[in-house]
Amino acid sequence: MTTTNVVIDIDWRGEEDDDQLSSFLAQRLNKMSPSFETHEVHARMNKYIEASELDNQQFDSSTDYFANKFSLLQKVMAEYNYKMGVLPVDYDSFPIFITSLEHAPLFEESSLIDFIPN
Repeated sequence: MTTTNVVIDIDWRGEEDDDQLSSFLAQRLNKMSPSFETHEVHARMNKYIEASELDNQQFDSSTDYFANKFSLLQKVMAEYNYKMGVLPVDYDSFPIFITSLEHAPLFEESSLIDFIPN
């Protein structure tokens, strides 16, 4: 039996490996709604990122790259009626979680970090 984290902690410079965030999101979606097959969601996210040609763009920093990737994945999450949130912390990483769009208003905007595009 595999376990899935409820929150993933991603370094401020970006992902430790390029697939870290999409793998986490696909696993969490499956845990929250088993009708979402992990491998299908993961493939959909990767296809969306590839189609965006994000890797061919120039960014001032890896944080900018990560913010743009986060924004793209947020669009995919919305297709499944979920949203990512980032907890405010005072260290060099982003604790990321997901919630349904229905429950997203329960998280006050002031309790979420706001520099990553949602």
